[in-house]
Amino acid sequence: MGLWRKISIPFVGLVLAVYLYSAWEDFKPEMLRGKRVIITGASSGIGEQMAYHLAQMGAHILVTARTEAKLQKVVTRCLELGAASAQYVSGSMEEEAFATHLVEEAEGMLGMFSGHCLETFHK
Repeated sequence: MGLWRKISIPFVGLVLAVYLYSAWEDFKPEMLRGKRVIITGASSGIGEQMAYHLAQMGAHILVTARTEAKLQKVVTRCLELGAASAQYVSGSMEEEAFATHLVEEAEGMLGMFSGHCLETFHK
């Protein structure tokens, strides 16, 4: 009886895990098509790559960072990749006035926005 219990309990757990995993809806890129997203820190690194990834899914994108020239390139690339729209606002999220300005601009450009990807780190 001891061996049966040692085998059956992990087996039942495995079957249950597989069932629960397969029962949940898998992520589909179409779920983000037409969604409105703000991405901060989008001139390079993770923020830039997130902008490109969301662009491929057809999202409306508003990117922000301090360097306007880099943001212009990111917006151009996002549109090439299939973003529903792509715009930028340059400035530093370290400044409270800019953060307030960004929200106002986002509401004007995007209307109600669906999400925010924060990629700004304070030292």
